[in-house]
This record gives sequence, C-alpha cells and structure tokens, in this order.
Amino acid sequence: MPRKLPKIFKSLSADTPPPPRKQPVRKRPATPLSMAFRHLRPNWRAYIDLVRMAAAEGDDDAVTLMRHWNRLKKREQLETTPEALCQLASMKPSVLVGLVTEQAWNAGLGESTVVAALEHPRVMKAVATRAKRPDGRPDAELFLRATGSLPDKKGAAVTINNNPSSLSAAFAQQTTPEAAAEPQDAPHPAQGFRTMTSAVGSLDRLLSPKQAIPGPSVVEVESERV
Repeated sequence: MPRKLPKIFKSLSADTPPPPRKQPVRKRPATPLSMAFRHLRPNWRAYIDLVRMAAAEGDDDAVTLMRHWNRLKKREQLETTPEALCQLASMKPSVLVGLVTEQAWNAGLGESTVVAALEHPRVMKAVATRAKRPDGRPDAELFLRATGSLPDKKGAAVTINNNPSSLSAAFAQQTTPEAAAEPQDAPHPAQGFRTMTSAVGSLDRLLSPKQAIPGPSVVEVESERV
C-alpha cells in the first residue's frame, strides 16, 4: 500500500501555486527579408547580431537601427520583422541587407581562417600517412609540394576578387576626378594597369577602320501586287 503523506506536506502541496504557463509567441507570416536571412545560424533572427557588430565598429546606419531596436520591449523584439525595423528607423531595406551581408562575409572569413588553422595539422598528418603506402605516389607528391621539398608547378593563374569591400573601394578609386582626367592610354597610378574603360576604348580604336569602306549598293525592288 502507498504510504500516506503527513498533513504538513498536504497543506504545502495545496497552497503551492501551479507553475506559470509560457505564453507562446505569435507566429508572424514570412517576409522577404526574413526568408533571405533564413540561411543565418541558428535562424533568421541572428541578423540583429550582425547589425550589432556593425554598430560596434561605428557604422552610422547600424547605430540608428540598434537605437530603435533597443527601444522595443523583449516581446516586441521577438515579433518585429526586419522590414518593420527598417520602417521604424526610416531606412531602406537594402541598407540592412548590405550591413548583414558585409558582416556575414567578414564572419565567414574569420571562421574559414580558424578552420584552416585547426585542420591543417590533421590534414598534413593524414596525407603523410597515405604517402607511405605503395600506391601513395600522388599523396607523397602533394606532401612534398606542400612542405616545399618539391618545387611547385606554376602555371597561368587568374585571381578573382569577390570581396564586396575591396570591390567598392576599387570602384570609388577609379571614379575619382583624378582618374577621370587621365588619358585613356595611361596606366592606373595605383595598380599599374589601365582601367576597363580605357582598355575597351583602345581596343575600339584599334578595331575601327581607318577609312570608311563603301558598302554594296542596295537596289530596292517593289513587289508587284497580284
């Protein structure tokens, strides 16, 4: 038979209020920016952390967004969409997208550097282990090239710069009045290469004929009506 509880425990259990129920947060419909930010980890709400990072670096737009964000209550922050935050700050959504994209790019570069630093010894050890096998000639060659014991085969290489910050800086440098006043055949003062506009202009002048070549005469023939 189950043991009976003393009266003191019965009174305590009767007087203790039930635990408070958590009120579920209302699910708002998906918005274009929340769908675009769904690739962030752990979810799309992590965009505000990237905006906070940009504000810590001194970005004026990010500071404005965080000022309006901090004025909201906790529950209002959970229910506020990125579009609503932009509307509160009187800011275009494209500005928010630019801030989040730049900070995500920088964070990704940092994560890639950490992963490369941590996994480099393990990968080298695995390659060295496979290089000792009878069929490990490719791994041995890769190991010797990575360690510098075997000269690397250097061929033609094409470098593609996909960094938004450097691309915008290069575009701003090429659109300065000094760059616009340069002759088209002059090399770029900073990079030593001509701009794309000058290169296209020079190519156009080289391909253009010296004299106009008369084209064949065209005889107009009127179709007879049947």
